[in-house]
Amino acid sequence: MDTLLGFFDRGRESGGGFDAGVQLALERMLVDPDFLLRIERDPPGAAPGAPYRLSGVELASRLSFFLWGSIPDEPLLAAAERERVRQPDRRHRDHAGRPDGGGDGRPAGPAFLMRKAAAGG
Repeated sequence: MDTLLGFFDRGRESGGGFDAGVQLALERMLVDPDFLLRIERDPPGAAPGAPYRLSGVELASRLSFFLWGSIPDEPLLAAAERERVRQPDRRHRDHAGRPDGGGDGRPAGPAFLMRKAAAGG
């Protein structure tokens, strides 16, 4: 937040007032890699390259981005918070197998394949 406030102050002090400060702070936020990219970090203490167990929410997030190219929907997130996404008998039937991608209009299927098909190739 201090970084954004610094950009706000610089914009405001450059003679543009409040609006220029907000614009400069927004421009800074929109080019921040943490805003633009979904970054996954290894847990603290994990050896580089070593496997580690994902939390239910992390697993749901990866499943959702793979299938639908978006964040987990409410049913999947609720199951993840209760650690139910790990149950093999439920994982695919309850979440991946929903033909409408979760009831919110998103098509089911790997997102990258859906985008490729939509692009004609």
